[in-house]
Formats: sequence, C-alpha cells, structure tokens
Amino acid sequence: MPKTGIRRFADPRLLHVLLFVSMASFLVFPTGFPVYINNYTKGLYDYIEGLPPGSIVAVSVDFSASAYDESGPVLEATVIHMFRRNLKLVFVGYNQDVPMLSEKALIKLARYTSNKVYGEDYVVLPYVVGADTGLASFGRDPHGMFKKDYRGNDIDKLPLMDRVHHARDFSLAISYGAGQMGQAYVRQWHIPYGVKVADCGSALFLANIITDYESGLIVGGAVAVRGAAEYERLIGVLGDGTRNMDSINASHLMVVLAIAAANVRFLWQKIRQQKKGC
Repeated sequence: MPKTGIRRFADPRLLHVLLFVSMASFLVFPTGFPVYINNYTKGLYDYIEGLPPGSIVAVSVDFSASAYDESGPVLEATVIHMFRRNLKLVFVGYNQDVPMLSEKALIKLARYTSNKVYGEDYVVLPYVVGADTGLASFGRDPHGMFKKDYRGNDIDKLPLMDRVHHARDFSLAISYGAGQMGQAYVRQWHIPYGVKVADCGSALFLANIITDYESGLIVGGAVAVRGAAEYERLIGVLGDGTRNMDSINASHLMVVLAIAAANVRFLWQKIRQQKKGC
C-alpha cells in the first residue's frame, strides 16, 4: 500500500534527500548563521589588530594534508586578516606537508595576495625536523638552520629574512594543527624569549588552549572549523569555516524538524484513534 500524507513525510529516503539538499545548499551558498565568538578567538583577533604594520609573524603550519579541512579554514582566515594589516609572514612548520599546505593556502587566497611580493611580504620555508628541538634551534638561528627557502631561493637574499635572525624578531608565533606545537612554542619561544604565541589547534586540544589562554601563556586562538567561522565573522568574510558551520547547523535543524514532525504525526494518530473510539 503506497504511503500518503504524513506517512510519506516519515519515509527515511525523503529525510535523507532533504538532509543532503539542505547541507549542500549552505556549502555552495553560505549565509552566515549567527555564531557566538569565544573570548580566545577574539583575543587572537584583537592582538593581530593591534600589531603595527610591518610586524613579523611566524605562521607555523603544523598539520598534515588529512587535517586541512579542519585546520585549513582557520589558517586562511587569519592569513587574510594579517595580510590586510600589512604584516610580514614567515611560513614554517614541523610536518613534511607544511610547505605544500602553505602554498595551497596562498593559492586559495590569491585575491588577497595579489599586491604582496614574495620575499618581502611573505616567505615559505622548508619544514623543520625535531619538534621542540627543531623549534628551539630555529629560534636561536634561523639562517643557520636554513640556507634556502622552499622555492629554492637563498635565504640571505630575501629582504624579509634579512630582518629575521632570532625568535625575538617575531612579534607573534601562531601554531595551526592537530598536535601540541602551540605548547612547544610556549616552552621554546615564549618562556625563554617572551615571544607572544597563539594556538590554533584542533578541537581535540580545546581544553589545553582554553587553559593556556586563561593563564596568559597565549594571546588566543581560533579552534578548528568553529573557530574559523568565528574569525570569519570578525573579519567579514564568508569562507570555508562559515560554509562548513552553516552546513552543520542546517543538518542539526533538519534533525530538530524531523523530531518535531514525528511528534506531530504521533499526536495526529492519537487524535484519530480517539475520534474512532467515540
């Protein structure tokens, strides 16, 4: 017997189609659902906003290619903000995928980098081996660790790297990734040299990031896709963070509507049974 009326609406196949259409629509056409901005996200935004133009920032891309969907949107949103502020960016990291992912982000943000000059406004370095050990060595002597950048240019011939000879030359170091390199920056750069650190780790390390922020060890951090959506709201950009969060919100809304529809159907059946019993 074919399903009609409310029974047809309860068909799981129809619910799956509606869920797919709603999620896909917001991925393609993000609208920017309201999102609460956490204080640690605002802390990072405020610190970058307060940096003088020309300040040098270490952009530490510490995640692998498989984690780009989670950490990439945060990287892109903060890089947009820093380029708008005319900050100088040194891309570095402690995973073999770092140079490739840094270049990927820069390609995606081509419209924001069109007026930037490689070697003067930003540099992409090869990845650093050794986590804490490599980070400490890079902080002590960047030119001793690298002779060439990722693109094969001599480090000594790049105007931006001519300003970088020690960790103290950086106004801020931001770690992005699924590991705990943010805390390594605290240990190796912030505590010994006083360099300000931000931690944009994955959602797995949210508790650590909140603790470090509230204790004053870091200036802030945007965490995973949710943090990217918050940061995009602050800078007025509808990026991948907003797309993903809109899609997630749409899926949650569909679940709520499905539960409401099921309850309406249940009540309707109860009413019909009572009328038949009269």
